[in-house]
Amino acid sequence: MTGIEMVKSARKDVVQLQSALTAVDAGLETVEVAAEAVETARRGLRRVLPVLLVIGAVGLVVGVAVAVRSRRSNRLEPAPPEPAA
Repeated sequence: MTGIEMVKSARKDVVQLQSALTAVDAGLETVEVAAEAVETARRGLRRVLPVLLVIGAVGLVVGVAVAVRSRRSNRLEPAPPEPAA
């Protein structure tokens, strides 16, 4: 292989490498955008999660209170009179 052929072959290799690097760069850009979206979602969840837990706890307390009150009212009601035969 002559010097000129070696230079032409090296140029082709460089073009192929540049093309591959461009594809890798595009892939890394996509991964970076996805990682930023995940981080933003995590930050949002960290802000919202305590509020959701409080709402859930309040809902649980209200549900238990309603259930207890319902049971108490059922126990305190007098039995209906039996019909006369």
